[in-house]
Amino acid sequence: MQTEFLIIIILFIALFFYIVIPAIGAFIVRERWRKFRKGLIDISLFPLVDYSDRTTWKEGLLGNYRFFGNLEAIQGENRIWLNNGTISIAVDLQDVSLYLVPSQTPYQGDYHDYSRGTSGDSANSPEDFEKALSYQEPVSVKWKQIFSLPEGTNVFVAGSLTMEKGRIIFQSHSGRPLLVVIFDGVKQELLKRSIWYGRQKNEYWNQFTLTSLVTGFFLLLFCTYIFLKISSTRIPALISLSLSLLPITLLLPPGVPLLFLYRILWKKARSLRAERDLLLLPFRYFNGNSNDFSRETKIITKLPDQSNYIMVRNGSSSSASFLPIKGNVKIRTSSLISSRGSQEKISYLFGAYKCNETGEYITQPDDPMAELIQIPGNPKKLAKKCHNRAQLFAFFSGFCILSEVLLNLFLLLFILQYYIQ
Repeated sequence: MQTEFLIIIILFIALFFYIVIPAIGAFIVRERWRKFRKGLIDISLFPLVDYSDRTTWKEGLLGNYRFFGNLEAIQGENRIWLNNGTISIAVDLQDVSLYLVPSQTPYQGDYHDYSRGTSGDSANSPEDFEKALSYQEPVSVKWKQIFSLPEGTNVFVAGSLTMEKGRIIFQSHSGRPLLVVIFDGVKQELLKRSIWYGRQKNEYWNQFTLTSLVTGFFLLLFCTYIFLKISSTRIPALISLSLSLLPITLLLPPGVPLLFLYRILWKKARSLRAERDLLLLPFRYFNGNSNDFSRETKIITKLPDQSNYIMVRNGSSSSASFLPIKGNVKIRTSSLISSRGSQEKISYLFGAYKCNETGEYITQPDDPMAELIQIPGNPKKLAKKCHNRAQLFAFFSGFCILSEVLLNLFLLLFILQYYIQ
């Protein structure tokens, strides 16, 4: 009875410090980046700060806005000034976290310049986000941890805008902190780059993992030391020593091929979740992602600046949209579509809808967070496929790491039994 009780204690220590605590950290990390991505999507529906609105501004809270600017100056400990060429705005960064988005743009896809007569039937190649994803990861840091920023740094800020003594200031309001992103490159790439990169490579390895693993390792070694002094506790000592060494032996044969397979499958699951989010991104302007658009051929909605934004579904009999297109149309597809099956019967086109004396046409929106984009196939069905496939890959990756743990644990028990008498 005593042996069974000791084994239960050992297993509890290993389970708590090797799995439970890192898993709690993993949920915290995943939820933080999920809030970041969702926050950016929600914020993209805020109006942009427009200097022409200054005549209507009054002292106090003006509402929720967003702003792209370059760092102009740092004032005091918590205030910076941004300028977009027409207006300067102060940003109060007290207790605000800043997000640093990887500088490399993931977009490697083709585009069609319809305004120059490029055919919509030419071959499309998918956006090569997955290659860039392998080594890029976002960073979140408190403002008080940043000592300096170079003048001209690209900054995106969104949240509550207030007017104090004739000056407009972004400030956290009602417990809702500002969302501030530092980025390189063009502002038109910021949203989709953040949606793609805004997730940790492996949530298991988080701020709690190393401390938890080291604590579990020494606790199990201590248990081994105690049990070795008692002849009747040989089996608990053997199990305790094997479990203490397990995190190290995961990097050794014979289980290491399973570790590499786990990493490949986990990375693929992460990539597919990002694809899912990007495929659904244009639908945020059409009352969310819950509506069924499969039977609609054309829907017009409003962007935050009150300009028209259109979704056009092209049928199998049409290789281009029902409306002429002016500008470069980027092609967004999915890794689940093979090159042989890339010619889809339908496609969805999203862009700014214009109508003037020359007629109707679709073009690039003025809003930098809105896209002129074409998606071969049904985005909703592709997104669901990505979601289901991601869950499948995540399941098999978990199966691989569990198999490696059991395999290496069995090997450790087999070897150590000859040394623990």
